[in-house]
Amino acid sequence: MFDLRAGLEAGLLGEISMDKVTQESSYKEIVTITLSGYQLIEARIKTYLHDYFEIVKYRIGNDLHFGFEGQDYSNAALGTLLKVFSKTCADSELLKDLRAEITHRDHVAHQALLVPYKRKPCSSEELSQLANELAKRSESIINLLNRLRKAHTDLVAPYKKDSADSD
Repeated sequence: MFDLRAGLEAGLLGEISMDKVTQESSYKEIVTITLSGYQLIEARIKTYLHDYFEIVKYRIGNDLHFGFEGQDYSNAALGTLLKVFSKTCADSELLKDLRAEITHRDHVAHQALLVPYKRKPCSSEELSQLANELAKRSESIINLLNRLRKAHTDLVAPYKKDSADSD
């Protein structure tokens, strides 16, 4: 799996001594890596929803019709995914933290990548400060990815076949 923290740290190393072009290039890379982290969050939620719906179908059997499928959300935006995820996950703290992260994700997606292309370029200090803010976001992304992985593991654990049973 891609190491988000290592990617961000690699982009931040030596930024004080970088020339302007290198610093802008490094900043763009950090933004791209951060956006990739948000894509991983979306993918993790999509996987959770897919498995959740499959488990519900299994549990309900033929007693009730259940037409929801994970693929219904394969192109959904993070806001939509969170709305559905909130109906399937009881971890209110995780939901609160994911919702709080949407604002940051929107900023990165819609504003942060445009910074190097402004008419009045940012100073090296401003780029450095923005890069450090993105590094803080990466810590939050990593935390959320770990918590989403745990939520997914907890969801599917009762339904996984024990390898000892198959012997």
